Amino acid sequence: TARLAERVQRPQFFPGETAGDRMVPAQPLALRGILQRGGEEMLLNKRRIEAFVFHALSARDEAKAVGELCSTEYVAAAFAVGGEERLLREYDQAHQLFEGSRFLLGEFKAFVCRHMPLFQGEIRRVPVMPFQTAYQEPLLSPVFQA
Repeated sequence: TARLAERVQRPQFFPGETAGDRMVPAQPLALRGILQRGGEEMLLNKRRIEAFVFHALSARDEAKAVGELCSTEYVAAAFAVGGEERLLREYDQAHQLFEGSRFLLGEFKAFVCRHMPLFQGEIRRVPVMPFQTAYQEPLLSPVFQA
């Protein structure tokens, strides 16, 4: 209320805090275990996998959206939770929104589409598959570089 705002005087943000920095800890893709190793003891952060890129795209945050979409770890996690269709939609939406990142997004989408049958078949048992196939890409490829 206006009366409360009158009585409580504080700066809009705390010292060292900016509008986008609320000091919330980063959420890992794997809550337990290591995505590159897989195994039954691995627990994926399904909420992060399904919501982070959606919110970054909605906020038109190019750095976060492209950084995640062009991450082999994110590709592996998306396939591991069965989100390959959502992943392809995210690539398309990011491609439309971020003109400066179209080449990189196109390279990653092409990588995903080329290897989709392999990832869909093996990824649920072997989440390391996208990492291994990315390592086999040409040395100058953005996928290999990631």
